[in-house]
Amino acid sequence: MHHGLETLFKDLLFQRNPVFLLTENTNVKSILGYYQGFVTGQNQYLLDDAKTITPVETLERLRALDYLHKINERDYQNVIASFAALHALRNRLQHFALKIYPDQIIRVLGNLVPKSVLMLNGCYLARRAEEMGLRLIDLLPHTAFRQALAGSGDSPSIQADLNKIFPASTDVIAMLESKYDVLLNAAIKRFKKATFPDLPITLRLRDHGHVGAPPYMPEIELAGWINTKLSPHDNAKGGRVLWSREPVNALYEAKTVVHDPVITGQQTGSPGFTTSKLTIDVSALIQVLTPETCFNIPDAEDSLPYIKNPELNIRLTLECTSEGLFNDWHFDVSRVQALSGELRIELASAIFGDEPTVPSVRAVHTIPLSDANAAIRFHAFVESNRKLRDHFSLELSVEGKASLRFG
Repeated sequence: MHHGLETLFKDLLFQRNPVFLLTENTNVKSILGYYQGFVTGQNQYLLDDAKTITPVETLERLRALDYLHKINERDYQNVIASFAALHALRNRLQHFALKIYPDQIIRVLGNLVPKSVLMLNGCYLARRAEEMGLRLIDLLPHTAFRQALAGSGDSPSIQADLNKIFPASTDVIAMLESKYDVLLNAAIKRFKKATFPDLPITLRLRDHGHVGAPPYMPEIELAGWINTKLSPHDNAKGGRVLWSREPVNALYEAKTVVHDPVITGQQTGSPGFTTSKLTIDVSALIQVLTPETCFNIPDAEDSLPYIKNPELNIRLTLECTSEGLFNDWHFDVSRVQALSGELRIELASAIFGDEPTVPSVRAVHTIPLSDANAAIRFHAFVESNRKLRDHFSLELSVEGKASLRFG
């Protein structure tokens, strides 16, 4: 593709004058030598062994000759940048055997191919205008191989000639332009510095500590702008049961830390009943496999398919002041007096065509917690030293709304 587009653009210059392909420091003696070698049969090609200009320089000269008047400045600069990116990817693959990712190439081609076709089609129109004598450039005193300008017949557009070579050319170019140029660039713009207000989230968590078979992780269910249901045996990154009966749209690893309660008061007349403060920390790292089914972000539906390798980092801290039993065998939360804390969800993702290890999209969703939007049930067995054992039963729920802010 790189060489093909380079050849097409250079051929336009060659048709006007082969000398236009040579670098600026090429002297007249060298030029005469190329022509002499071609005439005497020493060269199979007019410019054998000549140092020619780069694709970017080719476009610059075509523009100077007013061949690219059909394309605006922004699209022209995108083509220049895309040629440079494609050249770098080709070198990584061809000369250094470095790993490249297919969607990086697709993203570059999505910008380069449709706009290049637009440029070439403009040259078709320019050629037809020349035939009617309407362009000043036709007054140039030298036009090498004039007949080559008419070599593609009477086609009013390059599309017809492309379809002769490959019947699906028009459809492929339209797909590249729509999916990997217009929509992809819209997705990149959509997630830069954007704010999606009042996005709802419901989190439900169940954890039984070190009870049963590992892995020992909480079950997590999310609904709202994130939709997934995670269980240790179906969704764990390690030790996952591969024959899960339900579709899996995410994998995760998570941990619940229950700190030992701090007694703040003793209940008179109720042996073993105390007022205490319990702190619980939950952390989860979720690898989203199918963003289209996991995320529900209004006004961003068309952009979600371009999110790549998204990860959710969930941090929940909850402080619960409650009345309940706390003796030599049991601790539980019977009556909640106050809840406080924070639920923080961070989204990190690459966009289609980015290096997958370098997230280019980041967003934060933060909800302060209180007894109005959070609820808890908790029971744990107690060691002889009044420390909580890791055999416990925890049910926790959060429901709220907040803005999702992209950086």
